[in-house]
Amino acid sequence: MLHLVKQFWTTLTGKRNRPLLWAFVACLVIGTLEISSPLDDIMRVMRNHARAHDASGNIVVVTIDSPTVAAHGEWPWPRNKVADLVERIDAAGAKQMAFEHVFVPTGSAEMDASLAKAFARLPTKPLIGANFDKDPVTHERRFQKPAMIFDKVAATVGIPLYFNGFGHSWRASYSMKAEGEEFPSLAAAMAGAQNMRDRSDIIIDYSINPRSIPQISALQVMDGTAGSALKGKTVLVSTGRFAENIPGGEPVPTALIHVTAAETMRQGHQANLDWGPGFVFAAFCSLALWSGRRRVAVCVGVVGGGILLFGPILLETRNIYVNPAPGLLLCGSVLIIRAWRSYRRGDARVNPLTGLPNLLALKERKGDAGDAVVVVRVKNYAELVAALAQNEDVLATQIASRLKAGNASTLYHGDDGIFCWVANGVAHDELSDQLEAIHSFFLMPVAVGNWQVDVSIAFGIESGMSADLGSRYASALVAADEAASAGHRWKYYDPARLNEAEWNMSLLGRLDTAIESGEVWVAYQPQLDLRTGLVTGAEALVRWTHPERGSISPEEFVSVAEAHGRIDKLTYFVLDQALAMVAATHGRQGVAVNLSAQMFSRKDFVRKVQEALRRYRVKAAMLTIEITESAAVENEADMFATVNALTALGVTVSIDDYGTGYCTLEYLKTIKATELKIDRGFVAAMDHNRSDRVLVNATIELAHSLGHSVVAEGVETLETLDLLKSMGCDKAQGFFISRPMPREEFFQFVDRQVRPEAA
Repeated sequence: MLHLVKQFWTTLTGKRNRPLLWAFVACLVIGTLEISSPLDDIMRVMRNHARAHDASGNIVVVTIDSPTVAAHGEWPWPRNKVADLVERIDAAGAKQMAFEHVFVPTGSAEMDASLAKAFARLPTKPLIGANFDKDPVTHERRFQKPAMIFDKVAATVGIPLYFNGFGHSWRASYSMKAEGEEFPSLAAAMAGAQNMRDRSDIIIDYSINPRSIPQISALQVMDGTAGSALKGKTVLVSTGRFAENIPGGEPVPTALIHVTAAETMRQGHQANLDWGPGFVFAAFCSLALWSGRRRVAVCVGVVGGGILLFGPILLETRNIYVNPAPGLLLCGSVLIIRAWRSYRRGDARVNPLTGLPNLLALKERKGDAGDAVVVVRVKNYAELVAALAQNEDVLATQIASRLKAGNASTLYHGDDGIFCWVANGVAHDELSDQLEAIHSFFLMPVAVGNWQVDVSIAFGIESGMSADLGSRYASALVAADEAASAGHRWKYYDPARLNEAEWNMSLLGRLDTAIESGEVWVAYQPQLDLRTGLVTGAEALVRWTHPERGSISPEEFVSVAEAHGRIDKLTYFVLDQALAMVAATHGRQGVAVNLSAQMFSRKDFVRKVQEALRRYRVKAAMLTIEITESAAVENEADMFATVNALTALGVTVSIDDYGTGYCTLEYLKTIKATELKIDRGFVAAMDHNRSDRVLVNATIELAHSLGHSVVAEGVETLETLDLLKSMGCDKAQGFFISRPMPREEFFQFVDRQVRPEAA
């Protein structure tokens, strides 16, 4: 080993090998300062996906979710109701109980005592939280711990979570210290690891899928329908309000992060070796990469890179964690330096006329985000070469000299009068000034032997984010040719139009097939009746999940379908799906369907609606057709005729997005609509914006005076919902009530809403 170290140091300190020394020092600094932590996090996310498995199921989360709140009120509950929940969880056979909540003194000794008695009757002390928060008056950080009455009947645990600069919680502690006291963490207590406080933090193992952790609604516990789900389990009661991003995944309630940390601790002692071992291994690999023959270097690169990339997967299955990023960066940088030296020696990458690197060299170069590729097209190059015959090399050299005089960086020389360079991190304004200066150089004739010739040039610029310089060069060349044809000095390549046109053509070609194959589906956003507090219907919203592009925004494909006259099939598909949903509920839930303005000109639209109602045996009153205000501006005569026919049929007509279009009082008086839908732009801010609150209230009063019902969309807070109730609004929808969901989830959502009434 000592011999290898001495050989490595001798190799590093040689003059020829100074780039290797600088790479070693730079990557050593990167590892020491943890600059490569984001890369390690990304790779750990990928490893977690490769090792993904479900939680043990020994810890169950009881959530105070929306149905529970609807039945029992907002959390925090009165302590006597919490005591009732504690008793019911105990009756369900839970082994241990924990709360993601700080039971601070309430000011009511009787209420606190009722909960303390419930805790005292448990066979095992429950775990109750202590945490830090911000004083609402002084905004100073303060420590909150449970009321003293709970000291003897419950165990206090720390519940803080710690997040890195990217908002991810990677680490969990065994204990928490505050105000001279030390408390076991919630995760450690649930894992039975309270005696491991002397250990360092652990890395949370997110290969344990947080979504697989059993969850049950507190409503099921309260009404006795939880069954045996809690028997013999550790139960964590969570408010479910706070969601945080997990690395490489969607936001989840913080309770699931606590449970994942506990599951990690249950796996046993965790050894965190950090980046040192991987870096030492990479250092010896880099020696072979730098000084070995090409075949040896390739083998070492493949094997060493494979070990650094995939070795941590095997180690993590044994609870050993390493950070290979600094080592990978070292090996990668050594490979790049060696390849660069090889490239510099390669004649195949040099233009023979000027000795400049050619386009092959450009294509092998790796680009960076923010770099601009600039292509110079000599417009009259063919004519000049034909006239100058044997002096093409002199002409090309003179052109290259003037380009370099304009501060062009490393210049590449292609064929047929094409030059190119990469402008590193130059702003558009600076680059424009530079091109203007270079263009002015070519206003003077170029001396080629005894000839004075005029050289006409045009520039093309590609400033995209792709690292493939070959593709970016081709795009910049297109822009240069367009500039030359239009007589412009330069032009930026804009890929948006081309990409968008290609996607739109693909979208239109796939839309019909997507509907038939199930890629296009319908989501339902519940509408809450504010008088009864029950869900009485939903708005049908079209969705498209593309197998390659993922979720496609409805605004994107609906607008394209409208622009190309392809909206009919999509409209009838949504209508059929929506009415099938109503039929499945035996007419207990209504549905609202958005109508494109183009459908007003379809003479058979009302007839097809009638046929669909008859086919699904749905009463017309259970269907609401939503039209926008702007529809009247586009097709006023057709719109009024269609609305009149729909209302005659018994269908409810709703004016959607009210307040954002061109609706007048005359329009409201004339149209036979029976419902107004207030746009989310007014509703979302009304809890803190007086003007919006006044406008919403006035709209509700106006609609009611005209005999219209009112639906408010965009309800995102409880305060907004309460304001709408006080104003007499009829219905509401929004993320506070529920996000749009597939049909079966909507049915389950409705069942949870009505179950307490049925009981």
